[in-house]
Amino acid sequence: MRTVMISFVAVLMIAAASGLARASDDANMKVVNSFAMDVINAHDVTAVDRLFAADYREHTPMGTNTGSDAFKGFASAIFSAFPDVQVTYTPLSSVGDLVTVYGHVTATHQGELFGIPATGKQVAWTELHVFRIVDSKIAEHWVEANLFGLMQQIQGGS
Repeated sequence: MRTVMISFVAVLMIAAASGLARASDDANMKVVNSFAMDVINAHDVTAVDRLFAADYREHTPMGTNTGSDAFKGFASAIFSAFPDVQVTYTPLSSVGDLVTVYGHVTATHQGELFGIPATGKQVAWTELHVFRIVDSKIAEHWVEANLFGLMQQIQGGS
């Protein structure tokens, strides 16, 4: 009887821990969704102050930046080039402190981007994001975007 009781308690503890992990994963996904909705889709770089950790690090194909100010500058340039930019995230995984999402972005090229003047073209591209969440803040972010496809659309490549 004692063995059965110990086994039952162990199962309950595992189930509780699993539930806590899911709750943490859900909370981390909410932070990432807030980033998409409050920063990107609302075009509000001030929301970064609420969502990013003080020692935030951004990893992109163009290099690594530290601090939220670098991200704010990049986001402002994107919002200038694409004032109607919108992103939709599809969750891929949320395990521990890492959240992975697939992004689908749509926009109209209405301002200069990488030296290319506005074309008025509607464009779409995809992105893969990995966010590291610490204490309900985005501490680190890796992104791979289909910039080749974006540039083809803007420049009219075949």
